[in-house]
Amino acid sequence: MRWVPALGVVVCPDHPPPPAETVALSLHALKLLKAYRRFDVEALAALRGAPELETEVESVMRRYKRFM
Repeated sequence: MRWVPALGVVVCPDHPPPPAETVALSLHALKLLKAYRRFDVEALAALRGAPELETEVESVMRRYKRFM
């Protein structure tokens, strides 16, 4: 999957990416980002992922923040 920070969307490998910066995104990171949208703060605080996953999600969110 590819994350497009400028558009705030994820594109699958079957579709060509738009002419904007794209970032590789693992399925686990996508699931965690979806959880961020659904859960309240207390539930999110209880979530723990592998350090690599948390680093990946943090990187994606930092890139997205540049376009907000």
